[in-house]
Amino acid sequence: MQLSGAQPYPPNDPAGELGPNDPDLIAATELLNTELPADRFVDSSYLHHLYRTGPFGIGFEGNIYGDDGVLNCHYGLIPQEFRTSDGPVPALFSLNAAIRSTSQKQGNFTKLASALYGPAIERGIRVGTAVTNANSTTAAVKYLGWRLLGPMPVKLIVPRPGRARSGVEHRAVTRQWLDSPDFAALAGGLDDHPVTGYTIRYTPEYLRWRLGWPNCPYHLHYSDELVAVTARTVQNRVPATAILKLLPRNGAVGPLDPRSLLNAIIRYHRVGFAVYAGWNDLVPVSGVAPPRKLLPSPLNSLVRSFTPEIDNDDINLDAFEFLDMDAY
Repeated sequence: MQLSGAQPYPPNDPAGELGPNDPDLIAATELLNTELPADRFVDSSYLHHLYRTGPFGIGFEGNIYGDDGVLNCHYGLIPQEFRTSDGPVPALFSLNAAIRSTSQKQGNFTKLASALYGPAIERGIRVGTAVTNANSTTAAVKYLGWRLLGPMPVKLIVPRPGRARSGVEHRAVTRQWLDSPDFAALAGGLDDHPVTGYTIRYTPEYLRWRLGWPNCPYHLHYSDELVAVTARTVQNRVPATAILKLLPRNGAVGPLDPRSLLNAIIRYHRVGFAVYAGWNDLVPVSGVAPPRKLLPSPLNSLVRSFTPEIDNDDINLDAFEFLDMDAY
């Protein structure tokens, strides 16, 4: 067994000079696309952006190779920043825990977690979030100290009859627009709303980075009070819209009603319905809960404290939606 990447950069690329051509990133992309196939794993540019270019610091990557040189296990931690009523809290998102099917039940995931959590704590990380499937949840809770919040609730939203609301702007996200003054002006007031628990800080820098993930096309929609992020998706072979994030603008005080905005979004994408998962105390979403048999494996949301000053039971998230994780 060979362990690499316990530090922020792998040993073979200490200054990040190789970029997406780093062999560890190429190997991790292959493993993730084999075990957790997705369009974003078409090349290693996605992982390079994800791990090496974030506004709150570079991520923590870990890899375990077999004696034959094949990557058998990969795990990543992405720095974020939360906000509470007391101010900013350094945080991370746990993701991309992938084990090759031929290397199951060897304890590789817990080995990587032990190697990565220490450097994260040394950097000052205090809390973390994660989303796991049913197979990974038990190990994360039992052996790694995570607290299970439960499966992310899923809702289907159908358009209401009548005309779409006027005053809603729609924008397909491009690199050029993310670098424009128009985006800076729109994003400037998205981290001003009041909070009661923990919420991810969508500063202009963080939102620009998040919407710039390679191979992940996004759309923005905004009214006077709200901004929504969406992506087109397919559910049971039917085109739909995924509602990824709802953010109050310019300190708007919730709860805010998103129904008119969601109606305009569905019409903009020319689909029959939208899919929303998670919760948002400031922008509650109403919809129809689909039968569980029509849904994939539940996405379980978890939280963890990385400091004795914060109890796991005291971490309550005001909002947790698709854009707060890596589903899209």
